[in-house]
Amino acid sequence: MIPVFIGFTIANLGLMLAAFILGTFILDANDRATILYSYHMDMGIYIALLSAGTHVLVYTYFMASTKWLRAATDKANLDPAVYVDIPAARKRRVLPIAMLAMASTMTCVFAGAWVDRNLAEDWRRDPAGKTLGVVTPATLSDTTEWGRQLHLGTAVLAIAVNLGCAWAEYTLIRAQSQLMKTALDVFTRSTPT
Repeated sequence: MIPVFIGFTIANLGLMLAAFILGTFILDANDRATILYSYHMDMGIYIALLSAGTHVLVYTYFMASTKWLRAATDKANLDPAVYVDIPAARKRRVLPIAMLAMASTMTCVFAGAWVDRNLAEDWRRDPAGKTLGVVTPATLSDTTEWGRQLHLGTAVLAIAVNLGCAWAEYTLIRAQSQLMKTALDVFTRSTPT
């Protein structure tokens, strides 16, 4: 699970950082949207999906591994205080961590959607769907400037929260994996060949 988690987490945080950097270039000197604006919006949608997928995957791992350890405890007569209670506590601990990471990401995405609603760009596309450029670029009002700052703040917060949550999830996954390995070793030693 650790290699899968690391892969998803790197993709999640990498896409967040890329969207953050790209977001600094979406407006020109006259506060008009550039062609990068639509890419930034698309990346926001992908980030929301990838973040949710990553953290749901983590929680699903804890659901499955806790169930596996409970079955191994019954089968090999292992100590339930170690092989049932501790994994169940980890599963309960990882849910709020995953929810916090997803909530911070979604808050950033919603703040970005609020800014987009106020910017109201009209993009012209050819029949193949390729962007030809801005037809009626809107300029930023004071309200949108405040919204941009809100979106920037929630983006920084989402990256920081996801980084912290990834570390916490990694620590719990590593401990759970080690407990599963120990249970498997005990189970294979106690099973006659």
